[in-house]
Amino acid sequence: MPKGYINGELGQARFRDIKSFLQINVSYIIIADAGNHCLRSIDLFSKIVKDFVGYCTLYELEGSHDIDPETWYFIFFKPYHLEHDPSNPSKVYVTDQKYVRQIDVKTQKISKNVFNFTAVDRFNEERGIRQSDLNKEIRCIKIQEFKIWITTKNHGLLLLNNDWTLANIIYSQTCAHRSIRSFSLIKYISQRHKRCCSPSTDLTVGLFRGLKFFSMT
Repeated sequence: MPKGYINGELGQARFRDIKSFLQINVSYIIIADAGNHCLRSIDLFSKIVKDFVGYCTLYELEGSHDIDPETWYFIFFKPYHLEHDPSNPSKVYVTDQKYVRQIDVKTQKISKNVFNFTAVDRFNEERGIRQSDLNKEIRCIKIQEFKIWITTKNHGLLLLNNDWTLANIIYSQTCAHRSIRSFSLIKYISQRHKRCCSPSTDLTVGLFRGLKFFSMT
């Protein structure tokens, strides 16, 4: 499918770099379109693509004096992974480079940043640990009843409490080799793990297979 930025009918819509998607109800899918710096939605009944949260393509204008500081707060850098809030269906979380942002599905706005990678530096500093060699780019999250897992770009693993405070850094250069993908480490750490954040290629292929199905029905 050609890349770009076009809303409208499913057959004509264009995305630039899909990283993940999440079905929030029977009629809507949210898509993390990293290349266009926003979240977009697909209505599965009308088969219409729209902007969902953020200002698509606006991030490329960074430095423009025409954009006020408040607007920048609602702009994504590169949204990556989407995750439901199991305790509140109206809330969705999305990883965005150094941040985890909370999205209000009803208002279609960024509510707040619930986690910032500076927490890792502060965690190390308080314990007299040298600066972590974790890549400071958050990839995926998995929310469980009493804990939250976060993976980083170079396969580091963070354990958070359910209030989004950092509990521990679980990272092994031996374990974090290139063959490990996303939450494979958690399969050994937590028996309650149910779903992995798949590589973006698999997600893109799976999504467009699904879209092809929906566009034919």
